[in-house]
Amino acid sequence: MGLDTAKLRIHYVKATTLNQAHMVLAYYSTPNAEPPILDNLNKLIKPASQRPDLRPVYSFNADNLWLAKTRTKHVKAGKPGQLNLWRDLTNRMQQELL
Repeated sequence: MGLDTAKLRIHYVKATTLNQAHMVLAYYSTPNAEPPILDNLNKLIKPASQRPDLRPVYSFNADNLWLAKTRTKHVKAGKPGQLNLWRDLTNRMQQELL
């Protein structure tokens, strides 16, 4: 689709209205931009600031892993390979491509 995948992050969040863990997709047009959130629980794509029902925990993409310090501040914490389930998924995907 022509998107720079470095601008995409999967966010692991707590969906506070459901009181459960959830994952959403965010798009960062620039490193410090407020991302719009794509979420299967909400049909509207809204900026992160308009989603008080989501409490960020961490986010990752193919290159990095970030921990959420606050709703708007995230710090790099390593590489996505540190996430066992993500590593297992990417390994299975690689095997499918063989």
